[in-house]
Amino acid sequence: MTIKILKKECKIIAVSLLTGLLISLVLCVLTKAYSERVMDDITSEVFRFHILANSDSEEDQALKLALRDEILKNYEGFLTSSHSKAETMSFFRSHLSEIKSISEEFLKAKGCNYSVKAEVAKSAFPIRKYGDFTLPAGTYDCLKISIGKAAGHNWWCVMFPPLCYVEGTYDEAGENACRDSLSPDVYSIISGDSEAAPANVKLKLKIVEFWQNR
Repeated sequence: MTIKILKKECKIIAVSLLTGLLISLVLCVLTKAYSERVMDDITSEVFRFHILANSDSEEDQALKLALRDEILKNYEGFLTSSHSKAETMSFFRSHLSEIKSISEEFLKAKGCNYSVKAEVAKSAFPIRKYGDFTLPAGTYDCLKISIGKAAGHNWWCVMFPPLCYVEGTYDEAGENACRDSLSPDVYSIISGDSEAAPANVKLKLKIVEFWQNR
């Protein structure tokens, strides 16, 4: 009798473990698929800026930041009035030669003869916070500028919506830029790090962050 009971209990435990494993696998598949869909939504609406320094020397890093400021200053009028990611990408694709010339002339005026490569490309970006906004790590379309050997630390920001101009702060300009430029779903997710964000929105962002860090 004891052996029969033991066998029955073992079967129950085995079935329970198998059921738990299957549920875990299903949840993994579903959350991963959800994460990919959310990232597709975000990357379809966001255009970023990626600039790489020649090296990690103090001088090259300073040149990188100075060139960043020069590019943003030259195109601020367009960026703050652009209505979509597609419009922003199209604009920069048609102005790559101009960006390269502006960059090389600017560096030459600083006493540097580094070559510059300007392209619209896809780049891997780490998770980045802009005040209460959080963009998950992932591969984004961007304007990519490579200075010289491009072996130094990167610098990133968001050209659409134009958060390059409110980086590191959460103010009315940044909030309005995102709310006016992004779909409600994407806006709710990237603003999900806010204390006031609903729990379900925060969970969505955490799911995306989890899978983007795998």
